[in-house]
Amino acid sequence: MDQPKALLLDFGGVIIPINPDYTKDAMISLGVKDSLPSVDFEDFETGKISADEFISKWPAATWTMKSDVVNAWNALLEPIPEETLAYLKRLKKDYKLYLVSNTNPIHIEAIQKQLGLFGWKQFCSLFEKMYFSYEIGERKPNAAFYEHVLKDAKLKAEDCLFVDDTPANIEAAEKLGIPSMFHDADEMSILDLDKAL
Repeated sequence: MDQPKALLLDFGGVIIPINPDYTKDAMISLGVKDSLPSVDFEDFETGKISADEFISKWPAATWTMKSDVVNAWNALLEPIPEETLAYLKRLKKDYKLYLVSNTNPIHIEAIQKQLGLFGWKQFCSLFEKMYFSYEIGERKPNAAFYEHVLKDAKLKAEDCLFVDDTPANIEAAEKLGIPSMFHDADEMSILDLDKAL
């Protein structure tokens, strides 16, 4: 692979560690035995329903406040490691960085609070632009998501390296000619990206 000019980096599982079991346990504690129907999740991540609408769909047995649901939904988010932030700063010197994430406004608000106002601004400054599924109305692995990013950022597929922790997302990107790297969050850190650069 030729040296990429731009790095398209996933958020959860690549930059920010996530542990879905924490949210599952929190949901169970609220009386939710099963996950939300996938259609609701996808609608939320593509901005088709609001945070309030998403919360209202929780088949909870015991929660009485919106904050109960928000806290459970955010339980999977772990702090962004300082070494990851330092690494991104180093990468920015040599590459154009883009954040490309399937996400939702509840998680983004939680990360903003986690980093604080100054920290969030510093984090945002690491990227040329952030592409959140709920803002653009498309999500990975749909081809329209990648096509939107490439067109909006004025990038050629072959000039990029896409890094993601979901095989289906990698496969979809490669079908569009975007060189990709699978990130195994259980065995790798983002620092392992050096091996592909």
